[in-house]
Amino acid sequence: MLNTIKAFTQVTDLFATAGQPSAEAIPALRSAGFERVINLGLLGQPYSLPDERGLVESSGMVYRHIPVPFEAPEPAHFAAFLAEMDAAPGAKVFLHCAANYRASSFAALYGFHRLGWDRARAETFLAEVWIPNPVWRSFLDEQFGEPVESLK
Repeated sequence: MLNTIKAFTQVTDLFATAGQPSAEAIPALRSAGFERVINLGLLGQPYSLPDERGLVESSGMVYRHIPVPFEAPEPAHFAAFLAEMDAAPGAKVFLHCAANYRASSFAALYGFHRLGWDRARAETFLAEVWIPNPVWRSFLDEQFGEPVESLK
């Protein structure tokens, strides 16, 4: 069932990202051992579930929502995500948004800041999901701490 979730990407044994899961996929996440779901998408959108929190919590998982406007990500959004990840070390986390663009971007940054990835590995991971638009490229460069051009 996890392979039916749009753009499902296993980051580590305890961390995966994807686009918006269906209501039917939520119990499958729990069956796969996920303990926490973090949603970076916006509520009330055509892609979002009407009661994702209720579905996740009724499946026995913790739900956190960090709404990140696609056209305006901010450092505070990433800081809130890091705080959620740091609050539950060792928990199996499913991170998602609408299409796995926000989620994969945060996962690449998480790999860089918390998993010991170098910038090249984080960028390679990200490129397997999407090529960031100018808004996200700027945000990512700021969070990485150096522009991608300086890596050449």
